[in-house]
Amino acid sequence: MIIGVFAVVNYFVNTSQYEKYPLKYGNEVCDTTSALNYEPVKMSNGTTETVKVDEVKQKILCEKRMEMERKKTKLEDIKNAITFPLVGIILFLIHFPQARKLSREK
Repeated sequence: MIIGVFAVVNYFVNTSQYEKYPLKYGNEVCDTTSALNYEPVKMSNGTTETVKVDEVKQKILCEKRMEMERKKTKLEDIKNAITFPLVGIILFLIHFPQARKLSREK
């Protein structure tokens, strides 16, 4: 039950307090640096950066991969937020009547 409550609170905080769902290990940077063939490129956030042409493709692929990881992490957190409390409640409902019965027999 305790792990279930933690999972529910964790999911709630991650969905309500962050602009993008956070990744598990915090590696949310897709920056790479090279020394040749730089060109100015308009980025998705509206700024213009000077980057290598190949870096643009790498950065787009990295951002797509991070978005897929965010979805996977969010789905895993939803699963934990549902499964742990449900299993805890079922085990409690099985155990509590038996424990109560045994305590009355003494």
